Amino acid sequence: MTPRPFAPLFAALLASLTEPGCLGECVFYDVYEFELPADALAPYLADDTLTMEECEEACRIPHLPQMTGEATSSSSGASEPTTGSTTSDGTSSTGTDGIDGSSGGSDTSSYTDTEFHDWGPLVKCSTRTIDAARVALTCKYRDPLTACGRSPIGAVHARREPVADPALAWLLAAAELEAVSVPAFTELAADLARHGAPDELRQAALDAADDERRHTAAITALARRRGGTPVPPSVDPAPATDLETLASHNAVQGCVHETWGALMAAFQARNAAEPDVRAAQARIAEDERTHAELAWRIDAWVRPRLSPSARARVDLARSAAVRTLLAAVEQLDVGQADVGLPNSSQARVLVQGLQTALW
Repeated sequence: MTPRPFAPLFAALLASLTEPGCLGECVFYDVYEFELPADALAPYLADDTLTMEECEEACRIPHLPQMTGEATSSSSGASEPTTGSTTSDGTSSTGTDGIDGSSGGSDTSSYTDTEFHDWGPLVKCSTRTIDAARVALTCKYRDPLTACGRSPIGAVHARREPVADPALAWLLAAAELEAVSVPAFTELAADLARHGAPDELRQAALDAADDERRHTAAITALARRRGGTPVPPSVDPAPATDLETLASHNAVQGCVHETWGALMAAFQARNAAEPDVRAAQARIAEDERTHAELAWRIDAWVRPRLSPSARARVDLARSAAVRTLLAAVEQLDVGQADVGLPNSSQARVLVQGLQTALW
């Protein structure tokens, strides 16, 4: 595809919708891994399989007093690492490939957890043996995050507390995602320089990092105004990437997630019920659209430099991310209209419109 301005496309897609906006969600998961005594899980593993009913029970065990855990927040469909584990469907899970087609790059954080963080329905659980006395239990939940954008390759260490107000929950999640986009763009700028990309692409990535700093401040202010306290995440330094990894990460995080996030910001700028959210998203939407356009300009630069087989793998990663997004919007929950995100029928129209025009 030849890169082109997205303003006319976004305007046409938004104009095709007739329903008012409401609070929805994007494609995010919370994944927790807990170390437990082997006998605590023995009743569930007697037949070497885990049903969903058994998962529901087992995943509550670690939240009893004195239990500790390690939490992994996997954004945009990235799956948790499980090696040689038993899953809820009885299959053996190996490797770390994400269901969005990416490899690795999940966000991880460790902390003591003594409460049950019921942020969404349980998706699956799995176990792996540590030794004769200990078993690691992994529990994966759908996370009601409601923002999309570029995530870094380096692991993100963050913790969000659950809140009852859906609008505040979105603002806390959005503040975190805006914050992690800053190192995502500085990573991107470094990778572009390393691989000899034009200076204007590298500078555009650095400019985008500055935009994300402003977005973080704006969303943080909105959250604090409503009694929330966003906790700034930290990001591990990313390893140097080869050209195919740069292309694949950009295809998923930029050409899919960031393009979708830019359209969502434009939707919110029109539909958020709260005036301060609407005003903030109107300013943010302009920047996010240029970030999406940058992703496609990078895609146009990098693709001719890849081998045919590498291009095919990049295309597969992008297609998998689109399929994940399409599947997710079918499960959107309708909530209040404060922050103005689409419901499932609206989101389906918008995703399909992007799919036809771009993906």
